[in-house]
Amino acid sequence: HAPASPPWVEGGGCRGAYYYQVDDLPSDRPSRTRRSDIVASSLRKDDGHYVFSYIAKAQVSNPDPTTDEQVYMFSAEVRFRDTDPNVGEGQYWTNRKYSSGHNAAGEIRLIRTEGVQR
Repeated sequence: HAPASPPWVEGGGCRGAYYYQVDDLPSDRPSRTRRSDIVASSLRKDDGHYVFSYIAKAQVSNPDPTTDEQVYMFSAEVRFRDTDPNVGEGQYWTNRKYSSGHNAAGEIRLIRTEGVQR
């Protein structure tokens, strides 16, 4: 018996919404991402995983001119095992201040939170 699709994958589209907590790591930086919006996204099935890819745009409060832009782009690809949509892992990239080499790339891990209110 094959595992059931996660509740957010139904007939090739999304049904309902889940929220994932992204904790802001401690930092001495006075600037913070004020808002981010997804510009484009896709969800596909690949080798026993649901793969969520997205591109987003973020706005920064109090940008430091040496390391920040007022607005920057970022992207990620996160893989969720089709048997467990609660945890996803992947890679991300930003162009936060690409003109001076302050862009970033690394690993990302998303964990579904319970009872998140919007």
